[in-house]
Amino acid sequence: MLLLEKESRFGGKFPLSGGGRCNVTNVLSPDDMARAFGKKGRFMLPALRNLTPEDVREYFSDRGVEIEVTDGFHCFPRSGKALHLVNALLDECALCGVEKISSFKVEELLINEGTVTGVRGGEKRFYAPQVLIACGGKAYPKWCGSERGYTLAR
Repeated sequence: MLLLEKESRFGGKFPLSGGGRCNVTNVLSPDDMARAFGKKGRFMLPALRNLTPEDVREYFSDRGVEIEVTDGFHCFPRSGKALHLVNALLDECALCGVEKISSFKVEELLINEGTVTGVRGGEKRFYAPQVLIACGGKAYPKWCGSERGYTLAR
């Protein structure tokens, strides 16, 4: 597995939610969370049912990052530091043998016979049986958000 990051460090956007602490999840049930997004929420219901807020809290707790509910709704690392979440995820990547490359801008999805087969950035190409695009969105341009992910997905 390979994790590519456009920025110079991994997880740099984590502190942007929750005033620097990272609002990692909430206490809503998967169905209530999907309902909060109206009709568009139904597309995420399978994912929410596969990884519930309880699952998220347990995942991080098992990796030494306790999660607390501070206001009856939002869940944050008890330490108040988003960096602890980032480090737990990067440690897990290392345990799973994930190769990490930062400062790499994906410029194109490689497609063969209608199937995504990898990515290209500059002269480098990486081939993969699956590609996940997680680029943020255009709603937060001051935090490196852009339409880039939409362009790649199109």
